[in-house]
Amino acid sequence: ERAVTELMAGIETSETVGQVTPELLTSGEWEDVEFSEYNVEADAERFDGGKVHILRQTAERVKDVLVGMGFQEMEGPHVDADFWINDCLFMPQDHPARTHWDRFALERPTHIDELPEDLVDRVERAHREGVGPDGEGYHSPWDEDFARALALRGHTTSLSTRYLSGEEVGELEPPQRYFSVEKVYRNDTLDPTHLLEFFQIEGWVMAEDLSVRDLMGTFEEFYAQFGITDIQFKPHYNPYTEPSFELFGTHPTTGELVEIGNSGIFREEMLEPLGVECDVMAWGLALERLLMLMYGFEDIRDIHGTLCDLDLLRETEVTY
Repeated sequence: ERAVTELMAGIETSETVGQVTPELLTSGEWEDVEFSEYNVEADAERFDGGKVHILRQTAERVKDVLVGMGFQEMEGPHVDADFWINDCLFMPQDHPARTHWDRFALERPTHIDELPEDLVDRVERAHREGVGPDGEGYHSPWDEDFARALALRGHTTSLSTRYLSGEEVGELEPPQRYFSVEKVYRNDTLDPTHLLEFFQIEGWVMAEDLSVRDLMGTFEEFYAQFGITDIQFKPHYNPYTEPSFELFGTHPTTGELVEIGNSGIFREEMLEPLGVECDVMAWGLALERLLMLMYGFEDIRDIHGTLCDLDLLRETEVTY
């Protein structure tokens, strides 16, 4: 409106040049044009450079911490046989978490070609009959075709079973420490603490005479590296660990307890078929929940996924 008013008052407009170009120089026109005044107080256009996502930065930091604690990193497929994902974990095939409602199966290919036959036989025997003189097993259906079915892994424990069985890097002698920080996939209902895919901090220690105190002390040392010193533990049930417990931390802004992981000592029914004769303590921790405790995020959909808050990601100060 002001510009229109000035024009009506008789102000003449003239074309001015904002910057010298190669064309102006080569043609000689620069001598005749009128250059616009340079306003040093004008707002400059904002350019946002790329940066490593805060989730990836934290994942790399977690890796540094675990390597510093003496762990080696595991690698393996995102798509794997149900055998490695669940059967080797002494998870019965009729377990509710193994239905098509909770897992992402593959349409093509539907099944894995190769599985170690002797290991399949031992795992099936553990499911049907149990392990040891007092073993019960599940007396539930067992179908090798289901064990060969391919799906997106629901946890990175599929890597642990590959490594513990000796199939991945050969037979392992205790003591051993391994970890992974990788993506897993679950058909969950979306909410502030659940996505269909998230990152899991998997880890296990193979050694003689391990106890729950060893497991709790490992967590206290790990989380202290991120300034988190108020970890709480709650007894829990898993088909593949006994004893088992969940981990909780206090959210820095809401004050609520946030579940951050699940852990325990692997059962004999799981370890014996894999050929492991000593104790193994293990855990699966949520990387996104760790971020919640570190930075105060209240909704993990803000930090990754299609609705993530780009300004939040750009402006959050990374702590290391």
